[in-house]
Amino acid sequence: MLHLSGQKNYIKNSLQIKKPMVYLIRKLRMITDFERDRHMELKRNKSKKREAIYDALARVTCHPTAEMLYESLKDDYPELSLGTVYRNLTVLEEEGRVKSVSHEGGHAHYDARTEPHAHFICRNCQSVMDLDLTDKTTKLYKCIEDNCGFKVENHSLCFTGLCKNCLNK
Repeated sequence: MLHLSGQKNYIKNSLQIKKPMVYLIRKLRMITDFERDRHMELKRNKSKKREAIYDALARVTCHPTAEMLYESLKDDYPELSLGTVYRNLTVLEEEGRVKSVSHEGGHAHYDARTEPHAHFICRNCQSVMDLDLTDKTTKLYKCIEDNCGFKVENHSLCFTGLCKNCLNK
């Protein structure tokens, strides 16, 4: 007769160890599946429309609104809707490919230039323009860090007033 009592204890003990491991492995698979699904969703959703919206934004320096982008693209993409433009701009912003420049008038303007830089918004014509103040903001970062003890990582600097064109009218 074959005695299995030692094997039964081994199996019982190994099952007790395996249960938490199985749970942990399942949890890790769930996390990995979620990350894979999110990556696939972003990859799958890389559409011609989204790339067209991004390309249109990257080609200009005028910081258009979603409505302006829609107007510039609707002839080439007749099935494009304003809602699609807004949704894709949100995804592009989440991906870090575009930035939203807030505006007092309530309409967001978008910028494909994502490195930190300042903006000027004309209160008359509502145009948004880039300001190249890199050397000055670097000095400002240092001043803030030295005087306040903070570590500056990014900034959002926006000036408002009248642009040259509106001043000359």
